[in-house]
Amino acid sequence: MVKKCSSPIVTLYSIDKQYLYKKNIMKLLSYVAVLASVIGISASIYCQIEYVPKLSHSMIDIFGPRLYYSYSETALIFGYIALFAGGLGLVIGIIAGVKKQIGGWIAAVIGLISFIFGLFQATQLFN
Repeated sequence: MVKKCSSPIVTLYSIDKQYLYKKNIMKLLSYVAVLASVIGISASIYCQIEYVPKLSHSMIDIFGPRLYYSYSETALIFGYIALFAGGLGLVIGIIAGVKKQIGGWIAAVIGLISFIFGLFQATQLFN
């Protein structure tokens, strides 16, 4: 917002500092949301490529039970990271998106995808 300051000689314009502060906070919030969403989607993609193919029950005979359960625990940890980082990116992205930041909506979409992958990998809902 611009405030008009009048003087007899020159008309000066000053920028409302509170408006810039709110705008920068929302921009920073959208960057944080994008970062959280990218961390979540990266964890879920890595887990999907590296650990999920090794978690079929026929792999117990190949790996042995200790290594199989180690892979299972690691897949759950990556799933939890994707779940919570995606949820955080989704919520913060929606907050920033409502305040007219396009980065917030991008973060919300990536966060939603990460959240869904986290649900697939970290819970027993979709087995």
